[in-house]
Amino acid sequence: MPKPKRPASDRLREHRIEEEIVVDAYGPDERALSWYYYLEGKLRFPFKAKCIAKRGISPLEKGEEVAVLGMAPEDDCTKEMFVIVGFAGRKFGVPLAQLDPVGTDYLVSPSHPDDRSEATFFMRFGFNAQDWEVLADALRAIALRNPVAVVEDSAHGTRYTVEGPLQTPDGRSPLVRTVWIVEPGSAPRLVTAHPL
Repeated sequence: MPKPKRPASDRLREHRIEEEIVVDAYGPDERALSWYYYLEGKLRFPFKAKCIAKRGISPLEKGEEVAVLGMAPEDDCTKEMFVIVGFAGRKFGVPLAQLDPVGTDYLVSPSHPDDRSEATFFMRFGFNAQDWEVLADALRAIALRNPVAVVEDSAHGTRYTVEGPLQTPDGRSPLVRTVWIVEPGSAPRLVTAHPL
């Protein structure tokens, strides 16, 4: 049986990882450091994130929100990437993989590796990273004012796709698809948004 083809976006991502992040890394320690410095340079701290899974090495419970303050010391990131978070008046390290960003600022960040084209699109209509809450409100308005187009159950919860006109700072109203997920016991969370 022939092996299934990977989607083009995955091939591009894999190529970017090999050529930009771990290009000169020859062992597991060098690969870990390459990832560490890549993330340290790309992530904009602080940002809000939500715990998406309980881990034995972390005190966070699924659904708790934290402020991500920065990368943990590089010595702590040789096997897995850790970040320092602020939560309940304390600061401590947790696995980065345990967190999911809260907010939409990545959608207006041209430096975000996976969402450059979306950033260009949203910025063309007057949105910007400094005032990302304006975009967040406009995307929520799409979900509130338009019918759900698709409902899908997944291992992480129920995904809802809602399409509609986006009210923009410059007064135009492009059509946008938003995808939301509702995890058991949680409020809806934006997964992605892109032009139609």
